Amino acid sequence: VIAPNLRNHGDSGQTGRITWGQEETFDTFGAWDYVVTDPEGKIGFAQRPEKTALMGFSMGGLISRVAFALEPRIPALVTDCAHWNARNVLEWSINQKYPGLGGVFLPSAPRYFLL
Repeated sequence: VIAPNLRNHGDSGQTGRITWGQEETFDTFGAWDYVVTDPEGKIGFAQRPEKTALMGFSMGGLISRVAFALEPRIPALVTDCAHWNARNVLEWSINQKYPGLGGVFLPSAPRYFLL
């Protein structure tokens, strides 16, 4: 099991920027690739890709869903309390800080970002 901290979560450092999967998905690919190749020998041996699934919780579940949809080598996915629709979450978050502006910023969001 590898449990990376997402950007701006846990011990990863705080830059104040969360991209809701646009960048974190590539971090997830990097973590998955690390597990299946074990380039530094820290896991003990390279894992078989067909036996290396993803698991994510909350926003990590959303990001894992995007990664799973984009990477055909990932064989399975388990999520718990994953955000189902990033558009709704983002619109709500924006409206909390800037009432009425949530819908203004979201029409240009990439399609894969709104799975």
